[in-house]
Amino acid sequence: MVLAGVIYLHDISQDRFTDTARRNLSKFNHLCGEASLEKVVLVSSKWERFSDFYVPAARERELEDRHWKFMIEKGSQVARFRLRSLEGENLEKTGTQSAWDIIYLIRKRQEEEKRKVFHNFGIQIQQMVDSKKFIPQTEAGKELNYSLKEFIDMQKQLVALEKDTGDLDQEAKIAEMEGTIRRLEEQMRSLKVSLPQRLKQFLKKLF
Repeated sequence: MVLAGVIYLHDISQDRFTDTARRNLSKFNHLCGEASLEKVVLVSSKWERFSDFYVPAARERELEDRHWKFMIEKGSQVARFRLRSLEGENLEKTGTQSAWDIIYLIRKRQEEEKRKVFHNFGIQIQQMVDSKKFIPQTEAGKELNYSLKEFIDMQKQLVALEKDTGDLDQEAKIAEMEGTIRRLEEQMRSLKVSLPQRLKQFLKKLF
C-alpha cells in the first residue's frame, strides 16, 4: 500500500515552540525525506483553547515563517483542525467536516500527481518508441531506479534501528522489512536488464 500523504499535528496552544517539538519535527523531516514533503499537511489544532482567533493566528504565522518554512517551500500544505468558531469569526466547517477537508487536501494532491505521472509516462513511452530505447534507458526508468535505491536505503536504516533496540518481539517485523528490501533489490536488478537479455534468461529457464 502506497501512502497518499501524511498529516503532522501541532498543538497551537503551546506557548512556545519547544525543543521537543523541534526534535520531533526534525525526525519527521528525516523520515519523510525532502522529496516527499509535498505530500505532508501541517495541521494546527487546539484553537478552541483561546477566546478569539488572533493569538493562535499569530502563532500559526510564526510557524509558517520560521519552523515550517523549509517544508512549505518544498510543497507541504498548511491547514487548521477546528472544533468550533472563535469570537470574531464564522466557520462553515468544523469538527468532522474540518477533518475531512484536511483529507481532501491529500486526495487532491494525489490526483494531481497521478495526472502528472500519466502525462510524463506518455511522453517517456513516446521517447522509447522514437529512439527504440528499453525502459531502463529512459529518464523515467532511471528515475524509478533512483527512487527504489532511496527507498531501499531508508528500509535498511530502519532495520538497523530496530535491531539496535534488541527487542525480540520485533523479529517478525525485521524479517518482513528485510524481505521487502530483497524484493526491491530484485526489481532494481530487473530494471537494468534489457529485453534481449530477459528473453535469453527466459529461454534458458525454459530449456
